[in-house]
Order: sequence, then C-alpha cells, then structure tokens
Amino acid sequence: MTIADLQRNYSFIDWAAYFKMVPDVAQGIVQKADFAVSVMEPDQYQRMNRDFATLDKTKLVNYLFMRLLLSNTEYLPTYASSFDGMPEESFALGKRRRPIRIRNTDTLADTQAGCAQSANDLMQFANGRVFVDYLYPDDDSKKQIHDTAGGLIGNVINSFQGMVDQLDWMTVDIKRKAYDKTAGIVQNIAYPDWIVNNTLLDEYYADLAFDAKDNYYDMCTKLTL
Repeated sequence: MTIADLQRNYSFIDWAAYFKMVPDVAQGIVQKADFAVSVMEPDQYQRMNRDFATLDKTKLVNYLFMRLLLSNTEYLPTYASSFDGMPEESFALGKRRRPIRIRNTDTLADTQAGCAQSANDLMQFANGRVFVDYLYPDDDSKKQIHDTAGGLIGNVINSFQGMVDQLDWMTVDIKRKAYDKTAGIVQNIAYPDWIVNNTLLDEYYADLAFDAKDNYYDMCTKLTL
C-alpha cells in the first residue's frame, strides 16, 4: 500500500507528515512514488479511523501531554518519587524501550554508578572499545582470545552442519542453503572486530555531536533518537 493509499483509506493520521519523520538516510526511499508498506490488521485501522472522527481532540491532546509528563518525571524531582510504583508505560507498542526513569539515590557513588550504567547502555561500542583496549592491550592478547574462543565457535558450526547432514527430510538444495548460512555467520569473538578500527568507530558515531551548552536531557535525547 502506498502512502497515498494510506491517506485515502486511513485519514486519521497525516501519513505524509509521519513519513517525513523517517531518518534522512531513508528519505530517498520512503518518498518515492512507488514506495509501499505492509499494513497489518486493517480492520483495527478502520476502527481507529471511525473513532478518531468523533474523538474529543481536547481530551486527546491532554492525554498526550500527560504521557509526555509521565515519561519525563525524572526531571521533576519534587514529584519523581510519586511515580516509583508506576510502570514505565501502561502499554507497549513495537520494540521494548530502554527504561529511562532515574531513581533517587542516597550517595554520590550510587549516582555515579547509575550514570556509568546509562553510558554503557547507550554507547556500548565506545565503552566496549575502552574495555577491549584495557583487557586486550596488544595483538598477542587479541589473537589468543580469538584462537581460544574461535575454536569453540568453529566446533559449534561444524556440529550444526553435521546435524543438517543427518536430516533425511531435507533436500540437497535446502541443505546447501543451510550450509551457506552457517558459512556466513559473523563471528564476533569477545567483541565486534570493527570497534578496534578507529576509522570505523568514528564513522559509527559521526552523527553524534554534543554541544557545550547541552544539558543532561539534551544529551540523553541525542543518544536515544
């Protein structure tokens, strides 16, 4: 279904504006006239179309503002503790989001540990590089972990291929495709190899730019978008 079809069939959303929010890297694809999307549960879309036609827009706006406030309670310290027992979201849509609520801490050490955990969660490859440089400081140590763990992974792949060989219900062509998949497995032994390449690591974080005027909320937003 094209964007024009979506707008014609389910007009409760401005689909053109919606798809303009897609990251710039994909805009050239989604804005093509022949770009199509898969629509699941069209009956539910039809019901939403009917419901939104009679919905009190003031109530909807108030509801969205309340959700916005609830999702940012950690920046309202006076009231943050009031929401300790409340789940992060009353319902989940799509991929599960990382918990972002900041908990009250009694000591500076606890606060620092929480910040470190956030950094590990949101900048895992940058932190991973620091970890790799510390744990495997030279080529010999890197080669040792690759040789040790690599042999184990190779044995697992060989065992899987042996299991495929024994399946009499698979055709030769299907078995060949299964072998091709095992041959294409990316073996990230101990760490992804690319994170020790400065150029590739810089390219990965090229779009992440902090400004000296950024506050904590600004930085979290840049890291989570």
